[in-house]
Amino acid sequence: MAVESFKRIFDEAKDSTKIFSFDSLRHSLNLITPKKEKYPTTYQLDDVNIFYESKESIIRNLCLHPILIQKPNFNVSFLQNLYDFMQDMSYSESKLAQCLYLLHASKSDFSSLDLTSALNEFNNIFLNFNSIETNVEHKEYNFLKDLEYIFEKILKSSNITKIIDNLINEIIFKKTKFDYNKVRLVFFKSRIVDLDGFSGKNTVYVNTKPLVNFNQLNIDQEIKEITLKLNFISLVIHELSHVVLRFKLNDLNISSPFLSEINDESIEKNVDECGYEIEKRFFKHVINWPASACYLNLAYCKQYLEKLLRNEDVEIDIEKGRLLTVPFESLPKMAFSYHLRRHFFHF
Repeated sequence: MAVESFKRIFDEAKDSTKIFSFDSLRHSLNLITPKKEKYPTTYQLDDVNIFYESKESIIRNLCLHPILIQKPNFNVSFLQNLYDFMQDMSYSESKLAQCLYLLHASKSDFSSLDLTSALNEFNNIFLNFNSIETNVEHKEYNFLKDLEYIFEKILKSSNITKIIDNLINEIIFKKTKFDYNKVRLVFFKSRIVDLDGFSGKNTVYVNTKPLVNFNQLNIDQEIKEITLKLNFISLVIHELSHVVLRFKLNDLNISSPFLSEINDESIEKNVDECGYEIEKRFFKHVINWPASACYLNLAYCKQYLEKLLRNEDVEIDIEKGRLLTVPFESLPKMAFSYHLRRHFFHF
């Protein structure tokens, strides 16, 4: 319904003014379904049906986005990739990943940005989402095997999964237990350099681009390896919290900080950003690992990592580790791991 309306209005715009209006699309959808709300993408669907169903959710999310209400008009050239994607009904693992990225990106909170910066973020989304490609040859990257090993250790770590479960249970109380053994890791390539990763149904997606960029830095090799691994752990627990939350709510189109909008009595509280909440719970701070590499106490952080992977109950000391943190109140409220340039240090 929403997808068909989007394609029709796009075709009309392409044949006339070359300007697509989300206002026109919103008006068209209001005539069909006057109730303004997000369209769920049920967690229990199989991957193929998630791919099909989430397209409807993406278009509706875009129509409801405050930035696109404030500035609804786009040249059709910026939306051509999105139109082609909505037209294409052939399924693949890469297209599923692109769909899930769009699902989360379409409801990202850009309220901390000025309007021009927020629109630039949308242009980046529309122009580059289709660069996500999951056919990654692991032999291209010598560090992926180590990260896969760490991923398995995380899933088997009772200390790590207990912290995630406790946080999610504070947010939503449901007796359904999440099975971490079902979670898989998918690496992908992409032109989106500020995207670290995102999540799907029982899946954590990790972008190789920032990993490769960091791995190419001309710094001490051991510092680089330890920082890369700790940053990866931070990313995985961030995305796992989103996975478990959406599992509990049985909806892939749900994200903090919008839990208060849901009519569900099991929701105990709202949180600004579930992923950063778990990072803060786990590390006591949100740590900027790439920036910390310049100052890292290698011996301390190496020992901390070793204890973590042995499933020991260990807390990190920011001062001893010489780690740089990001003020929690300045963090972006996204539905995935993404670095808005005004918030994070970049190499």
